Amino acid sequence: MTPHDVAGEFDAIASLTPRDRLAPHAGWLLRQIPHCNDLLDAGCGLGLTASIAADRAAHVTGIDLSPVMIARARRDYGHRATFEVADFLEYLPAHPESFDCIISLAALHHVDAATALPLMASALRSGGTLLILDILDRRGILNLPVNAFAAAVSVSRRILFRQRWSRELNAAWNAHGRGERYESAATLPGLREILPGARIRRHLIWRYSLIWTKP
Repeated sequence: MTPHDVAGEFDAIASLTPRDRLAPHAGWLLRQIPHCNDLLDAGCGLGLTASIAADRAAHVTGIDLSPVMIARARRDYGHRATFEVADFLEYLPAHPESFDCIISLAALHHVDAATALPLMASALRSGGTLLILDILDRRGILNLPVNAFAAAVSVSRRILFRQRWSRELNAAWNAHGRGERYESAATLPGLREILPGARIRRHLIWRYSLIWTKP
């Protein structure tokens, strides 16, 4: 999938999404943000996570491939953060050692982790923190019990927060997800090989997190 394809798909999703809400386990990850000066949200989407991150960072920049996503983010949260249309694989090399914290939610699986993670590391200052939350592939018969429980929690969460997607929005997300590949329990250790010392945790609703501090 090319960056152009991803941008177009998220333009469609943005135009169909009535209101931005936190993804599963995003609140947990955002609470791990240290108080700092400069923070980057790589793949910021509609801007909600960048807006929340502004409670802990003096200067927040959100970047995303989708012009429609960024337009929405500027409209709704431009008073809280700066938003730019950018491919983070191109943006990061142009900003070496520029951030105290980089967060990325459900964006890493769109790129090659072996390429993206070192670029994120290079854009951090010494002592900076990288916070990743992404989708976990948890297929297999042995995972049926935990997946059933996760499904029940996910449905309850949608009811609690009144998350009702239109057929068009469901179709847009399904089209976007077709053919994507996600990290699994078997492949997660490979991320620690890229960033030695990274703390990796699996979460209930098909997510994993990675926290790494730059020496």
